[in-house]
Amino acid sequence: MTNPTVAIITATIGRAELERAIQSVAAQTHPCTHYVFVDGKQHAAAARPILERYPHVKAVYLPVNTGGKRLVQQPHQRRRPLHRPRRHHLLFRR
Repeated sequence: MTNPTVAIITATIGRAELERAIQSVAAQTHPCTHYVFVDGKQHAAAARPILERYPHVKAVYLPVNTGGKRLVQQPHQRRRPLHRPRRHHLLFRR
């Protein structure tokens, strides 16, 4: 049996905690793909300098702010940018 693959999704508005979240995911022992969704283009300027330091993180910049928990609660908005990820497990961080 092969090892399951894992994708971790972090939603952000570019706060300082984003860097700590990225480092926490990178420190995990199981290999994973880390996606960061920047919630609205008004937050891109704050998130971009942090994300540029971590080229292994796949950044997705949403064109509009989805507001709070709606990013996690509306799976159709998550799937479209990922285009059917081939992962066994998805983990959401807030």
